[in-house]
Amino acid sequence: MQFTDFFTAARALRAISQAGLFPANCRILDTQEAFNTGAADGSVAILVLAFESGDHPIEPWMARALECCADHGGKAERADTADAHREGAAGAWRLSTAEAIEQGEWVSLGASRTCGWVAVAGLLIETQHRGLGAYRLALCNSGDTAGSRDRVVGYGAWMFGEAA
Repeated sequence: MQFTDFFTAARALRAISQAGLFPANCRILDTQEAFNTGAADGSVAILVLAFESGDHPIEPWMARALECCADHGGKAERADTADAHREGAAGAWRLSTAEAIEQGEWVSLGASRTCGWVAVAGLLIETQHRGLGAYRLALCNSGDTAGSRDRVVGYGAWMFGEAA
């Protein structure tokens, strides 16, 4: 979701929280972070929002969250293709996270950007210490491996070895 600024996105997020929707992933990128990660051109803030459930359909929850965002001026990206989760702001943010791992930029990673980020940061610090590099083997998501593409969690695989 795109918003004019961070605080407008935060008001939408408060509405989502007060509606009792409990997203599995939620992060606001201010205009500068959205620009730095390639998720936007620096003129808008981005709200990254995802729901997960192995128990019930998430579509009504996402629909209500999108209504909350629209009530606060949020604009959704087009998401009518099978690969929509790989495109737009979400895809750019995911790719920038992968590139941060490959460039050893552990400081830019965090719990909302990388699952197990403390361990990943430790690995990247040790990799730098030993003069090794990270080489991407694959980026995929749970839709590629285990089920529906409308309920995805991203995964990446890297090999660490002698720097090229």
